[in-house]
Parts: sequence; structure tokens; C-alpha cells
Amino acid sequence: MNEIWLFALADAQRVTGVSIHMSKLVVTHHHTDVTPSHPNLPEFTRRLHSDVSGAINELLLELGYEAPGQIWDGRQPHYLRLLDASAQMSQLTYDYVNQVAAGLVEQPGHMPGRQLEYGMWATDGLSVKKPPVYFGRDRASELQCNPEASPEIMRAFDGDLHGAIHHMRRLARQGVSEVRGVRRFPALGAQKLKRLHPYDEPRSAAEPKGQRVPTFRVGASGAVGRERRIAAALETRTFRREHAEVRHSNLSGEARAFPYGTYGQRVFHGSDVAEPYDDALLAHPGALLHEVIEELRGADAPRPVDRAAVVEEARADVVDGAAAMVEASELDYRRSEPAEASDSARPIVTRHQNDPRSSVQGNPRRIVVRRDVRRGRPKKRRGSDPPSE
Repeated sequence: MNEIWLFALADAQRVTGVSIHMSKLVVTHHHTDVTPSHPNLPEFTRRLHSDVSGAINELLLELGYEAPGQIWDGRQPHYLRLLDASAQMSQLTYDYVNQVAAGLVEQPGHMPGRQLEYGMWATDGLSVKKPPVYFGRDRASELQCNPEASPEIMRAFDGDLHGAIHHMRRLARQGVSEVRGVRRFPALGAQKLKRLHPYDEPRSAAEPKGQRVPTFRVGASGAVGRERRIAAALETRTFRREHAEVRHSNLSGEARAFPYGTYGQRVFHGSDVAEPYDDALLAHPGALLHEVIEELRGADAPRPVDRAAVVEEARADVVDGAAAMVEASELDYRRSEPAEASDSARPIVTRHQNDPRSSVQGNPRRIVVRRDVRRGRPKKRRGSDPPSE
């Protein structure tokens, strides 16, 4: 499973040209941080999810389980624009330690399989061989999954790659310590994690609906951070208003260009798209890593960023957000205790597809059905006639 993920990630990176900064699988979902070099981030996500879904279905069939067909749920992927270095540092830390916050392992390195980590920013990354399922002859036999430092972090560290890696590792250690301090139960551990049935579900409550889903994040504090948040919020509101106005105008026969940042209208409908506003924060493409490196090496290099302030902003964000991270991330795979079965917190019961329905006792709030095609399969008798058509 881990090799499927890494190979699909590397292939999507190769095709779309995104720069991968970090990616972590958390059993039921993933956290991946990238910088696109072209306006094709949804294509990267589509290709990654499509390959992973197809490979998992084929792998389940080979191992004797029922293939569900649809691996991902029907919700749209959550994209979050990170507008400055401290936002990128704190978000990467959040994503890096999410497996610990979810209660899967005590350290990110304890997860089964090979894991991406910040030290790979200074190397060629991981060499990933093509898994023996799903991926056909048209795919390379081996690919390189090459994580890179994010442009804004490199700008904040004045191009000091090893300094950036050092502080990201320090933030990760503090993040692990903080989330372990507020977690409600011990980690599942790598061995139990590997023994989970493919159809097991966590006892954790489903994510609440109707809440505001953020589309950008600003890490800077004080007046600077407040100004950026206000500007980004106003830009978001303006984009949505202009998009709706242009759509209604085009439907009425008056051709107008959509605001910059429109993906669906540009890619699927071939609509005209205007240039981004000069002062745009969200819609304007950010700098790429090689552009930041060239800028820092140039004669007109910008004034160095206050590295200590950026690191402190990210550290404070990690510490203050530890409890919220655990609450949003934890996946409870423990067995239910009788004392927990109450009207307000009824247990989740797991049964096999061939178990009789009467085997479920009480009034569970959800029944998880574990499916495989091996158990209960009728044995073929010698000399038996083939089934009639």
C-alpha cells in the first residue's frame, strides 16, 4: 500500500510538474503539500487519486477481499493556500505529525513503509519501483519521489537549506510532544495498524458538516498578519462575486472573461480568463523554488526576512493548535467497552458479511461490515454438475 502511494505520488509529480514538499498517509485520508509550477493542481490531485484508487481495488482482489470500487468519498479535496513562510512551516508540521495526532503511532517514523521526511529536501528523495499491481507497461519501472523545500521557507531562511531542515525537524519534535500530551488514548502502534482489516472503520465521530472551510492561511502575527488576512478575505469575496456575475452575463449572451483563478471554466469549457490583479494575494501565482534561489543570489537580493520571528510564529501556532489538531485528527480503532455503550455514545459494531444479523446485540449507532471473498465461499464438490444457465 505504501509503495502504491509513493509510486502514484511520484508519477503525478512527473506528469504535472508539481514540487512536493511533504506527504503523509493517515489511513483514511492524506495530507500532501505541493507547489504547482503550472495552473494544474486539480489535475495532479485527479491523477494521484485515480491511480491510488485503481491500485487499491486491484490489490484487494488479489488478496481475496471484495473491491469497493470507489475508494475516495464524494467530497471535494480541500485546497489551502499558504501565504507566507510561517504559515507553510506550521502547516507542514501539522501534516507531518498528523499520524501521531490521529493516534496511529507514537512517532511519524514508526509508520509502516518508507516515509518522506525533511532531510530529503537535501537529497534526491526516494527511488520507488513500480508495484506489481495496476500500473501497466506504459509506466516507468522505477520513479524518483523527490521532495523539495517550499519557496517561502527558503526565502525566510535566505537560501539556507540545512538551516530550514534543522528548524523543521525541531518543529516536528515539538509538535509530536504537544499532540502526545493532549491525546486521549495510547497510539495503536505499527503492528496493530498492519493487522487492521481493510473494511475496519474508526469509532471516531464523522466530521461535522456545515462548518466554514478555510481556503487560505496567514502565519504572520500582529498588524502585518491582520492586513494580509483582511486583504485575502476581501479578494476571496470579490472573486466569488465576479465569477457569479460573469457566469450570468455569459448565460445571457454577453461574453466576458472570468476572473483569474477559475479552473473549471478554463479547462472544461474553454472560457476566457482575465489576468490576475497586480495586488492579488491568492490568485496571483507564487514564486517557484528556483525563482527564489535566483532572486536571493542576484545583485538586487531583497532584505533578509527575520528568521527568528518566522520560526517563533510557526512554533506558537503549533503549540496553540495541538489540542484542536488532535480533536480533528484522532482515529479511534480501540475496541468498544461495555461502559461506553450509552444512549449518547452507542458503540460501533463490526461484523463479517456472512455473520447472521442476530449476532449484533444491543442498539449500535453504526454497523461496520467486513467484506472479503474467501470466508464462506462454497466448496466445490467432486463430480458435481456445473450450474445450469
